[in-house]
Amino acid sequence: MPSRFLFLSARSVYFSITGITSIYCILACVTVVYDQIHRSKLFPFLSAVVDIHGFWYWHALFALFYFLVWDRPSGWKLRPSHRRMRLGILVLQMCLNVVFFAFSVVRNLGNDGWSAAWAMLSLAPLLLVGASDWLETAGRLRWSESEIDENHGLFQASVYCSIFLAVVFALIANANAGPAVWSWSGGVAAAAWSLITHLVLWMALFSALNLMGVVATWFSRPPLAQFVLSHLLSAGAICLVLRNLIFRAIAFTGPLADVYAVAFSLTTALFLSGSQLRLQVGREGELRSGLAMALGLPQKAHAKAPRLRQLTLPLLALAVAAWLTIRSVSMMDWNYLVQKMLVIACWILAFRLFLRFQRRYRERHSATGMMLMVIFISLAGYRTMQAHVSGLWKYAGQPGSLHGVLELYAGHDISFRLIQDALVPSISNDPDFFQFLSVHTNIPRSAALKIPPVNMVAQLQKSAGPKPNIFIFLVDSLRRDYLSAYNSKVDFTPNIGNFARESLVAENAFARYGGTMFSVPSMFVGGMIPHKQNITPFAPLNSLEKLLITEDYNCHMSLDPVIAPQMQRWPRLREMDSGRSHPDYDLCATLTELEEQLNREPASQHVFGYSLPQNIHISVISRQGSKPISTEDYGGFHAPYASRIRRIDGCFGRFIQYLKNRRIYDNSIVILAADHGDSLGEGGRWGHAYTIYPEVVRIPLIMHLPPAMRESLYFDPRKLAYLNDISPTLYYLLGHRPILSQEFFGRPLLTEKPEHQGQYMRDYNLMASSYGPVYGILAKDLRTYYVADAVNYRDYLFDLESYNGNPQQPGEADMAYYRKILRSKITALGKHYGYNPEMH
Repeated sequence: MPSRFLFLSARSVYFSITGITSIYCILACVTVVYDQIHRSKLFPFLSAVVDIHGFWYWHALFALFYFLVWDRPSGWKLRPSHRRMRLGILVLQMCLNVVFFAFSVVRNLGNDGWSAAWAMLSLAPLLLVGASDWLETAGRLRWSESEIDENHGLFQASVYCSIFLAVVFALIANANAGPAVWSWSGGVAAAAWSLITHLVLWMALFSALNLMGVVATWFSRPPLAQFVLSHLLSAGAICLVLRNLIFRAIAFTGPLADVYAVAFSLTTALFLSGSQLRLQVGREGELRSGLAMALGLPQKAHAKAPRLRQLTLPLLALAVAAWLTIRSVSMMDWNYLVQKMLVIACWILAFRLFLRFQRRYRERHSATGMMLMVIFISLAGYRTMQAHVSGLWKYAGQPGSLHGVLELYAGHDISFRLIQDALVPSISNDPDFFQFLSVHTNIPRSAALKIPPVNMVAQLQKSAGPKPNIFIFLVDSLRRDYLSAYNSKVDFTPNIGNFARESLVAENAFARYGGTMFSVPSMFVGGMIPHKQNITPFAPLNSLEKLLITEDYNCHMSLDPVIAPQMQRWPRLREMDSGRSHPDYDLCATLTELEEQLNREPASQHVFGYSLPQNIHISVISRQGSKPISTEDYGGFHAPYASRIRRIDGCFGRFIQYLKNRRIYDNSIVILAADHGDSLGEGGRWGHAYTIYPEVVRIPLIMHLPPAMRESLYFDPRKLAYLNDISPTLYYLLGHRPILSQEFFGRPLLTEKPEHQGQYMRDYNLMASSYGPVYGILAKDLRTYYVADAVNYRDYLFDLESYNGNPQQPGEADMAYYRKILRSKITALGKHYGYNPEMH
């Protein structure tokens, strides 16, 4: 047989290429992933690889040809049926290669059933290779007929692994969190609780492996049965990770998600088990441990326990690798997804390492009963502490709640978070509630909606007299507390600070949606929209576009991938940033281009300008190395983010001066805002993705108005303002009054009299994530904020006045109250747009 290295290399290449191809195809079925990654090309490197997929996919065929033609021990003669099966696999893979290459299948995937078909078809050769391995090795391996007892080594490995992982990830949490994130007592309590939960998890794993060994003894060849059961267990684990961790994080649910998760996990288990069987062909001696074989461990066990120094170096290397990888991916991780995957890999490697050194066979049964007793005691102790630990925390006189400390700690200790998410059930008095949220989220393209036209006023007609220029700049992911207009500690935005002093500043501004995909369209609509990507036709909803067309504005717009499909191409529309990809939208370059276009406009023509610059988007900062772009000291602010805001501030200040020099500033409405905010390490969170934490939905909203408008209209900076209030405000400022009062639509931020605003105010306001089933309720007091998260099956309650980055856990009464409000508002929004989930 060729060398073990070449065998494993060829198999790894083949599995990686075919598996990744299949997963990329199935993800095209997820609307939000398709729009962000497949269509909009959010990750340029991935897009570049996909563009040449047809070329590198041939490597899978070369690897397959290698191990099907040359992977054979000397003297091993294949049966005719096995030769035909190998030939059939080669032909099938070659046909796939030709089709993928000739038609650029992966590059041209659509958000439809064909992508699912290609995903399943890509798995077929993998499945057949695994089946071929099993058929060809049947009868060629010597399986022991006697049972062995390795429970003592398993038990020790489980205990040591739980302690090692708890300690390592506690150290990583403290290293990444920085000083003073939690108190000394809180850190000790959280680390101790993490150790307990790790011990419970690994004792549960030991119990499962012990039970599996018992079941294996029911068969004539226990090691073979144990080997099969081990891979069935691994298939179940892979399926759970896909279904409950990966797919849930990208809002991929339903029968297709279930079918693919089962198909991929079984295919993977069959391919890996077949590969391990092939490695054993030609080896001398009996196969005594199916578990060892499944983990790639040698069949020969230790006669005695190893010395500690034999484990020190590999354990240290594993700990350092875990810290470096988690630290490098945390800023671009959605819902801790990548970090959790890395943690799972670390678990497997650590357990394999400890078992490699602790595994010992015994001629007589060890004290299994005593081990099981330890397990039951640990489980009982865990549940007891879970029920009473909060009371003990208060009894000890510690400030705050232990739940809050653990939630904060879990944001940095990802191993603990993964266990908590699995072990701690959601408190639910409404078991169907999260399913309700899911079915109203990411409505499939196939669902036909009855889109009513959105009208801000009863009748829209062109107004008389001159019009002001309008400029709207939504800086993607801009946080309010990084601007001096909202935070006196900020000293790196002097130009925006001067602009704010000449303008109206909304002190309590929010985005209805925690993500660009819905936040920007809802601003153009002037209200909430159904949770469906790329609604068509969008023109009946686009109230801002109707206003601009009616009033004959010359429009200069950056047509980013979110808003471009929603806009009509009328003659007065002029595109900016047309030569740049969306991640390269730079406010400085856009403003320079806008100035050039304005220089060509007649002095009498009123203009509209819009851009969504990406300078401080978390993906852009990460792509640029996650480093500051200037050497100034930013104190406690996140320097890579703050340094880019400093640059934005300079460019924005120069544009304002340009307007003043052209003498058009006093005849212009200039709005500086954000589509949403961002988490910058609060509770270990980065970015926005599926979360709608306060730092994500609170935004800056600063409006400069012509003096005549400002002096004649009433504005209350303390009242609730939403991003989608911009469109009705522009209607009002241009003389289109009164603005209709509608449940899910915005209000004019300025009115002739204060009492005119009362009709638009609601006791509770609906908010949502743009990408997943996460919804919020903001109370009129601007203090109480409730969030229901159907991605993580959690409920949160925030006091916005005392918010410090950590949510509170609502009680049963609060949960029932706000869930009822959420149900009512989401149902009403669906009915408004003609969506009935029971019909889809």
